[in-house]
Amino acid sequence: MGISKEEIYLKQIAAESSAAMSPNATIMFGDTEQNEYVGPFYALTALAEAVIDVSQCTLGIKTRTGASTMGVNTTNVTIPAGVTIYGTFSSVELDSGTVLAYSKPQTTVTVAT
Repeated sequence: MGISKEEIYLKQIAAESSAAMSPNATIMFGDTEQNEYVGPFYALTALAEAVIDVSQCTLGIKTRTGASTMGVNTTNVTIPAGVTIYGTFSSVELDSGTVLAYSKPQTTVTVAT
């Protein structure tokens, strides 16, 4: 008897949840460094209100650009203190604030100056 689809899905959910609950690296950085941190990261938590400079990094956040079209967000993103946002953020660079950035296992986080 083979493995059911439900068992496959549950194993996949468990593996993804485990990665989210046990990040490979938790990096704290603030605006004073003016560096681009390259992940990718799956979550960002603002310790102090943080403004992400989208012109200096790759967030992968989409926004509505027309009646039925989506495009890359070109407006800086503000994360209120204490809020966590989730996604696939290739790199992050702050204009202000401080964040904790979380990466999955087997990810090497680098700093581009």
